[in-house]
Amino acid sequence: MRRPGGAGPEGDLRGRWRSADPLHPASGLASRAGQPDRQCAALRYAGSAEVGLQREPRGLGFIITIEDRGPGIPVDKLESVFEPFYRVEASRNRHTGGMGLGLYIARDLTQRMGGTLVLRPREGGGLRAELRLS
Repeated sequence: MRRPGGAGPEGDLRGRWRSADPLHPASGLASRAGQPDRQCAALRYAGSAEVGLQREPRGLGFIITIEDRGPGIPVDKLESVFEPFYRVEASRNRHTGGMGLGLYIARDLTQRMGGTLVLRPREGGGLRAELRLS
Protein backbone atom coordinates (compact mmCIF):
# COMPACT_ATOMS: atom_id res chain seq x y z
CA MET A 1 0.00 0.00 0.00
CA ARG A 2 1.24 3.48 -0.83
CA ARG A 3 2.16 5.56 2.22
CA PRO A 4 2.05 9.26 1.31
CA GLY A 5 3.59 11.05 4.24
CA GLY A 6 4.00 7.83 6.24
CA ALA A 7 2.17 6.72 9.34
CA GLY A 8 1.27 9.20 12.06
CA PRO A 9 1.54 8.56 15.80
CA GLU A 10 -1.94 6.99 15.92
CA GLY A 11 -1.28 4.79 12.90
CA ASP A 12 -3.14 7.16 10.56
CA LEU A 13 -2.26 6.75 6.88
CA ARG A 14 -3.65 9.38 4.54
CA GLY A 15 -3.17 9.89 0.84
CA ARG A 16 -4.50 11.68 -2.21
CA TRP A 17 -5.12 10.06 -5.55
CA ARG A 18 -6.06 11.49 -8.91
CA SER A 19 -7.78 9.61 -11.73
CA ALA A 20 -4.51 9.06 -13.65
CA ASP A 21 -2.52 7.90 -10.61
CA PRO A 22 -1.24 4.35 -11.28
CA LEU A 23 -0.84 3.79 -7.53
CA HIS A 24 -4.52 4.45 -6.80
CA PRO A 25 -5.88 1.49 -4.80
CA ALA A 26 -8.61 0.82 -7.38
CA SER A 27 -6.22 0.86 -10.36
CA GLY A 28 -4.95 -2.69 -9.86
CA LEU A 29 -8.43 -4.04 -9.23
CA ALA A 30 -9.76 -2.51 -12.44
CA SER A 31 -6.81 -3.86 -14.44
CA ARG A 32 -7.18 -7.37 -13.04
CA ALA A 33 -10.86 -7.28 -13.87
CA GLY A 34 -9.94 -6.58 -17.49
CA GLN A 35 -11.43 -3.10 -17.38
CA PRO A 36 -8.47 -0.70 -17.19
CA ASP A 37 -10.65 2.27 -18.17
CA ARG A 38 -12.98 1.94 -15.14
CA GLN A 39 -12.44 4.17 -12.12
CA CYS A 40 -13.81 4.26 -8.62
CA ALA A 41 -16.79 6.60 -8.23
CA ALA A 42 -14.85 9.19 -6.22
CA LEU A 43 -12.40 9.64 -9.08
CA ARG A 44 -15.04 9.48 -11.80
CA TYR A 45 -17.25 12.19 -10.30
CA ALA A 46 -14.75 14.34 -8.36
CA GLY A 47 -11.44 13.85 -10.19
CA SER A 48 -9.53 13.15 -6.97
CA ALA A 49 -10.02 11.53 -3.60
CA GLU A 50 -8.37 11.40 -0.20
CA VAL A 51 -7.99 7.93 1.26
CA GLY A 52 -7.26 7.31 4.93
CA LEU A 53 -6.51 4.23 7.00
CA GLN A 54 -6.51 4.41 10.77
CA ARG A 55 -6.70 2.03 13.71
CA GLU A 56 -9.83 1.94 15.85
CA PRO A 57 -9.24 3.84 19.12
CA ARG A 58 -8.88 0.61 21.15
CA GLY A 59 -6.78 -1.07 18.45
CA LEU A 60 -9.38 -3.78 17.75
CA GLY A 61 -9.97 -2.92 14.10
CA PHE A 62 -9.49 -0.21 11.53
CA ILE A 63 -11.30 2.56 9.69
CA ILE A 64 -10.91 3.28 5.97
CA THR A 65 -12.17 6.66 4.77
CA ILE A 66 -12.57 7.95 1.23
CA GLU A 67 -13.40 11.63 0.83
CA ASP A 68 -14.00 13.62 -2.33
CA ARG A 69 -15.12 17.10 -3.38
CA GLY A 70 -17.56 15.93 -6.06
CA PRO A 71 -21.26 16.72 -6.30
CA GLY A 72 -22.07 14.50 -3.31
CA ILE A 73 -25.35 12.68 -2.73
CA PRO A 74 -28.47 14.40 -1.39
CA VAL A 75 -28.91 13.62 2.32
CA ASP A 76 -32.33 12.03 1.74
CA LYS A 77 -30.73 9.55 -0.70
CA LEU A 78 -27.72 8.44 1.40
CA GLU A 79 -29.38 5.16 2.43
CA SER A 80 -31.16 4.59 -0.90
CA VAL A 81 -27.85 4.32 -2.76
CA PHE A 82 -27.18 1.04 -0.92
CA GLU A 83 -30.22 -0.59 -2.57
CA PRO A 84 -29.46 -2.81 -5.60
CA PHE A 85 -29.79 -1.04 -8.95
CA TYR A 86 -30.48 2.34 -7.36
CA ARG A 87 -28.86 5.29 -9.10
CA VAL A 88 -28.96 8.91 -7.96
CA GLU A 89 -28.74 10.03 -11.58
CA ALA A 90 -31.98 8.74 -13.10
CA SER A 91 -30.96 8.47 -16.75
CA ARG A 92 -30.08 5.05 -18.09
CA ASN A 93 -26.97 6.40 -19.81
CA ARG A 94 -24.06 4.13 -18.84
CA HIS A 95 -21.60 6.98 -19.51
CA THR A 96 -23.03 8.97 -16.57
CA GLY A 97 -22.89 6.17 -14.04
CA GLY A 98 -22.80 2.47 -13.36
CA MET A 99 -25.46 -0.16 -12.85
CA GLY A 100 -26.23 0.83 -9.26
CA LEU A 101 -24.64 -2.25 -7.69
CA GLY A 102 -21.30 -0.98 -6.40
CA LEU A 103 -22.42 0.40 -3.04
CA TYR A 104 -24.87 -2.47 -2.54
CA ILE A 105 -22.05 -4.99 -2.98
CA ALA A 106 -19.61 -2.97 -0.86
CA ARG A 107 -22.02 -2.74 2.08
CA ASP A 108 -23.07 -6.39 1.78
CA LEU A 109 -19.46 -7.60 1.86
CA THR A 110 -18.62 -5.24 4.72
CA GLN A 111 -21.56 -6.51 6.78
CA ARG A 112 -20.63 -10.13 6.07
CA MET A 113 -17.23 -9.35 7.63
CA GLY A 114 -18.91 -7.80 10.68
CA GLY A 115 -18.25 -4.20 9.68
CA THR A 116 -20.16 -1.08 8.74
CA LEU A 117 -20.14 1.18 5.71
CA VAL A 118 -21.73 4.62 5.95
CA LEU A 119 -21.86 7.67 3.72
CA ARG A 120 -22.01 11.25 4.94
CA PRO A 121 -21.86 14.65 3.32
CA ARG A 122 -18.34 16.07 3.57
CA GLU A 123 -17.99 19.42 5.26
CA GLY A 124 -17.33 21.98 2.53
CA GLY A 125 -18.94 19.79 -0.16
CA GLY A 126 -18.46 16.31 -1.48
CA LEU A 127 -18.89 12.92 0.14
CA ARG A 128 -17.21 10.89 2.90
CA ALA A 129 -17.40 7.09 2.92
CA GLU A 130 -16.35 5.36 6.14
CA LEU A 131 -15.76 1.63 6.35
CA ARG A 132 -15.16 0.16 9.81
CA LEU A 133 -13.96 -3.39 10.45
CA SER A 134 -13.26 -4.93 13.86
